[in-house]
Amino acid sequence: MAIELLGALVPWRTLVLTAGAFPRGMDDIDVQPTRTAVRHDWRLHHLVRTVRPELARRLVSGDYFVEHACSANTAPVRQPGPGWSLLRYTTPDGFLIARAPTRGLDHVSRVRAQARWIVEHNGFRELGDPGHAEGERWLRDCAYGDGSKGSGNAETWLRAGHTQHMDFVGRLVTGAL
Repeated sequence: MAIELLGALVPWRTLVLTAGAFPRGMDDIDVQPTRTAVRHDWRLHHLVRTVRPELARRLVSGDYFVEHACSANTAPVRQPGPGWSLLRYTTPDGFLIARAPTRGLDHVSRVRAQARWIVEHNGFRELGDPGHAEGERWLRDCAYGDGSKGSGNAETWLRAGHTQHMDFVGRLVTGAL
């Protein structure tokens, strides 16, 4: 209905359907350190394009990366910050989210185990497959690396998640996947 109302006001050339789908809170991340969260934004975009095929050329998807839309309003955490952060990966239907420790004696091996959970998931795009990006390469290197080099930190994990997500979404929206 909203598209009908907006479309009647002005002859729009393009309509951008924007929705933030990445979960805002992870209250139970201690209990459930890995999960798949539904990408409601992409499901809504797909549903509108399916129901209204005449809008397919004009309707594009907006995106908030692999963070909740309100994250931009969050003050930076003072050191030392939480003892964990998130590894993130975007699939067509969901976000793979894994809690990774930022410190501790065995944090490197635990980070690698979380990265392995992602790269061994059936939604992970192998290197060489259409749609793989630098984010996939970094996750695979982290998952199967050796020693402390390459396990990253919270900033590295967020950068890898954003890189992979934006490359994937760009390919998906343009029909390259």
